[in-house]
This record gives sequence, C-alpha cells and structure tokens, in this order.
Amino acid sequence: MEATIIRKDQREYHEVTSFTKAFSRRVVSQEKGEFRFMLSKIAPHGKVTPHSHEQFQLNMIERGAARMRVDEREYTLYDGDVIVIPGGAVHEMESHTDGDEVSYIEVKWLEV
Repeated sequence: MEATIIRKDQREYHEVTSFTKAFSRRVVSQEKGEFRFMLSKIAPHGKVTPHSHEQFQLNMIERGAARMRVDEREYTLYDGDVIVIPGGAVHEMESHTDGDEVSYIEVKWLEV
C-alpha cells in the first residue's frame, strides 16, 4: 500500500465565512466515537514503533521533520506536510532532525 503525501506548498486553501457551516461538530467529536484528534510529539531521536490498524490515519507535521515508513516505502516529512496512511498498512515514524522534537497532529477514524 502506498501513502498519500500532501506537501504544504501544494495545498489549496479556501476562505470559510462560518466555521459551523463548514464543519460538523460530529466530525471532531470523540464522544460520538468517530474521529480521534491528537497533538503528539516525538522526542529528539525518538521513534514510534512499527504497528498497523484497520482504520486510515492522517498525520500533519506541525513542527520539525520526521522520517516515516509505510509498508516498504520511506517518506521524509517537513513542517506542514500531511500524510494519509491507508488502513492495514504497517507504519512507523521517527524524528528526522538532530536535537529537535517532532510535533504532529494525528487524526484517526475510530471503529464504532
């Protein structure tokens, strides 16, 4: 399986006049059991060990750089990059810059 990378400079932005019209509360509501939205950090030289799960996962690098392996393919991600990991893919991530932690936003579909 291959992950999808969305680079910061390739994203399209759309102006939203009303937050509540553009987004449904249930999309981000953990109480409803639909998405898990987390801000995570990896310490310098740290690593998230290889794992997989049935649901897809989306990560956006907020700060730092990370090296991510999805199945047999390796990706390098920088500030603002987004990666969409298919469900079932074995993936791992590690800090890519010496001395800096990686801060990233993780969104994962929860099985209901």
